[in-house]
Formats: sequence, structure tokens, C-alpha cells
Amino acid sequence: MSGELAFKLHDTYGFPIDLTQVIAAESGASVDVDGFEKRMEEQRTRGSFAGSGETGIADAHKSLASEMGENEFLGYEQVASEATLQAILSGGKRVQKLLAARRVR
Repeated sequence: MSGELAFKLHDTYGFPIDLTQVIAAESGASVDVDGFEKRMEEQRTRGSFAGSGETGIADAHKSLASEMGENEFLGYEQVASEATLQAILSGGKRVQKLLAARRVR
């Protein structure tokens, strides 16, 4: 199995690499662990908030997380919940308010 696929299983679905290796071995296959590790290192380099593509946003999120503490994920127990907006980020910086953009047709 390619390291790319093993990484996707881990990153997208939370499937542990060691279990991937066990299942592959039971089928007489192997996993490209070096390729997997390379992808993991690339992700670590991008940072925790790599999806944004902006280092500034990652830094802002890290700063807010240290200031406000961790969020509690409730998605496994309920489909809706109330929350309090504690901060607004725009362009990687904390702002006090945002104005709605007007759509032109």
C-alpha cells in the first residue's frame, strides 16, 4: 500500500497506521511507511491549521487557543448545541466586528 493512501486513511478517517500495517500484512501486503512518514512530516511542517494555507491564521488560532482554552467537541453525542462566539478573525488578525458584504447581481 502506498504511503499516500496510508496517510489519507490516517489523516481523513483517523485510521491508525499500525492497524493499517496489520491488515495489510494479513493480506500479504506491506505499507510504504517511509512514504507515510514523509506525508506526516509535511503536514507537521504546514502546522495545525494547514487547511487555511496561511501561516498568520495558524498563529492567530494558536494564540486564541492558549488564551481561551480548548474547545469541547460534542459531535459524537449531539447534532446541535449552543455556543458563545469569543473571537473573530479576519485576514489572520483578531477584529472586533465584521461588516456583511453586499452581493452585486
